[in-house]
Amino acid sequence: PLPQLSAGAWQLKERGIEVAAVQVWREIKEQAVEVARVAQELAEKGRAWLERVAERAAEQVRDVVERVAPADAWGEFFAAAAPGASAAAEGLARDLEVERRLEAQREAAEREARERVQEQERRAHERDDGHDHGW
Repeated sequence: PLPQLSAGAWQLKERGIEVAAVQVWREIKEQAVEVARVAQELAEKGRAWLERVAERAAEQVRDVVERVAPADAWGEFFAAAAPGASAAAEGLARDLEVERRLEAQREAAEREARERVQEQERRAHERDDGHDHGW
């Protein structure tokens, strides 16, 4: 049975008579799906933004290294730091890719769980259809 639904309301629902509690429950489920979709979109946009920031930072470090003459102390400093900055940017990109894969796995698991629940609900509904249970 649906949460917060009385036995009588459940019976009406099973007979195809719509009750307010069932409609509210369905609306809440629809809103939860929409919230999950929006959260996924925001996560994707955030990842893309972080990737762009990391790429720009690495480009700026490379540009500075190219402009500064390696003969002076700062040039030597930036020349020495550039590979580390590139490695850090690459490490960040790898971390973002790992995070993206983990997020995709989590979303797939959530989707499978939702599908299992829907399948269980469908089976329960099919099983209960046509069975009056003497009521």
